[in-house]
Amino acid sequence: IKDNTLTRTPQNHSEMTYAPMIDRELSYIDFNQPAQNVCGLIKGLSPFPGAKITVKGKIVKVFMAKVAENTDKQAGTIIRVESERLVVAAGTGVIALTSVQPEGKKRMAAGDFARGYQITVGEILG
Repeated sequence: IKDNTLTRTPQNHSEMTYAPMIDRELSYIDFNQPAQNVCGLIKGLSPFPGAKITVKGKIVKVFMAKVAENTDKQAGTIIRVESERLVVAAGTGVIALTSVQPEGKKRMAAGDFARGYQITVGEILG
């Protein structure tokens, strides 16, 4: 751009698509999806409306996550509870949840949330 050497290419209107409206069902995380897709959903919906999971009957918004190592555990299974994060199995791969917000509460580190709600390794998130 600075050197004025780029060539402009007009958009091909025949390949154009529209994104659907974001509804409540779209914001729930499906841990059967690959870890990369789950992280993309979380990033795309953060901060509003926020990606969501259910934990012990409560809705919890997830604001930040990253792809971690691989596992052979069932999707949605808690693998580890660490000081700052909650590590969960996905369809393929593992997701480290780092920032969450329980219903009616303030945003917090996922590890603090897990300790406060007594979430244990082996539990399956919805």
